[in-house]
Amino acid sequence: MKIHKTISSLLHPIAVPTVAVSMYFISVPIQFRSDQKWAVLSLIFVATYIVPLLLMIVLKQLNMIRTFKTKTIEQRKFPIAFMAILFYLLANTITSVSALTDLGLFFYAITLSLVITYVLFFFKIKLSIHLIALGAFIGFFLTLSQLYSQSYLLVTMVMFLVSGIVANARLNLKAHNVQEI
Repeated sequence: MKIHKTISSLLHPIAVPTVAVSMYFISVPIQFRSDQKWAVLSLIFVATYIVPLLLMIVLKQLNMIRTFKTKTIEQRKFPIAFMAILFYLLANTITSVSALTDLGLFFYAITLSLVITYVLFFFKIKLSIHLIALGAFIGFFLTLSQLYSQSYLLVTMVMFLVSGIVANARLNLKAHNVQEI
């Protein structure tokens, strides 16, 4: 059980965008200076890791959530809505830099995924945000393969394997059922 918690924590959805953007800068043939890459990566980290973490702390202090795990749909509604708006604003900011349009698409895709997740709450469906984040990562690199006519097969294969490991961990933790994964 401890290994499942470790996997779930290390591959938490708020860490995935930073990892995906890091992989993007490592593997995509774009011309950016190192300081520019760090600036973009810092923006991504603050917007997708620090801000959500602070949001959860505030929501816990205000008793809007009981735990940081947000097990119920009701506890997930505000954080998911907030994140959808945040990712949309982040995508707008990133796409304002013409050389980063493809990176902006990644954040628009995550925004759409979060909106769909929110809509599904009304049907009492609680999707795995862990798997949505990893699916966005995979979809992003499949899209980059088309945009740059390069194969990112190794990245996508590894991420499919990682997704399977995370799905197994989430099921073993009883955080989700098979339909939610």
